[in-house]
Amino acid sequence: MTTARQGVRTRRLALITVLGVALSGAAMAWDPPATQSAAQRVAALQSASSLVPRADTLPPERNARCADYARAAVDDYGVMRRFPECLVPNDGRWQSNFDAHYGWCMANRQAHADWIQAEARARNDHLVKCGVRKQF
Repeated sequence: MTTARQGVRTRRLALITVLGVALSGAAMAWDPPATQSAAQRVAALQSASSLVPRADTLPPERNARCADYARAAVDDYGVMRRFPECLVPNDGRWQSNFDAHYGWCMANRQAHADWIQAEARARNDHLVKCGVRKQF
């Protein structure tokens, strides 16, 4: 065997050894409780809990009403784009940007709640008028 091949083989064996040690350590963290001591179980739980994001790093909770409004607006946009007879130019009402619809709703939800209903109604009326949605 040449020296270059021996070097490659040595590096492969070293990598396999390192991986084997790492995998055996990971397996130990998830062993059934019967084979782990109490201290090992506590250590495993503490290391796992460090992977959970802290509450102060989580994104702010979404307003359910505005999230529903934005989701429906984006869905209506998708329907409009799929049917040539319904196509209209992109604007504030007709766009695929969830965050833009959500932000608009959040800005207007208190003082202008009727605007939110009017926008949803306008999109629905357009889709009914162009024939892809039935009026109930």
